[in-house]
Amino acid sequence: MKYFLLLSLLFCFSAQGADLDHLKEIEKGKLIYGEEVKAKDLKGKVILLEYWGTNWPPCVAGMPGLQVLHSKYAKTGKFTVIGSHVQSYNKNSVDGLLNKSKVTFPNYQFLRISKAPGGGGIPYMALIDHEGNVVATGHISNLESEIKKLIQLAPNPGD
Repeated sequence: MKYFLLLSLLFCFSAQGADLDHLKEIEKGKLIYGEEVKAKDLKGKVILLEYWGTNWPPCVAGMPGLQVLHSKYAKTGKFTVIGSHVQSYNKNSVDGLLNKSKVTFPNYQFLRISKAPGGGGIPYMALIDHEGNVVATGHISNLESEIKKLIQLAPNPGD
């Protein structure tokens, strides 16, 4: 079981060279589903971080929508969803929900970002631009138009 402190390596510097030192407080929890995220995979990407739990019906109901967003925009190479399960971990329950929803994005147990620690309840999303700034928080119904705008502003992969 790996626990990492991502420090400034998580985002390093965006493709435009912005100072992202403030993100060194990010802690990555234990990977519980999907493939581990590496710093190079996030560099220059728009990230939707979802705090969620299997024991709360709105979180369960929202998971398929997150996968739709991930499938729709990840193919640009400029966007990803990362899940943070923030309740007691039960592998069968978590894997069952994520498999049923055909989730392809990584999920961690208790991943926390100090600049977007959660809104006092779940589900809760934080939208992070390609420079590492938290630009919006809240619910998906309010964020998709912002996601589209941020993807257009993000550099093309490899630039």
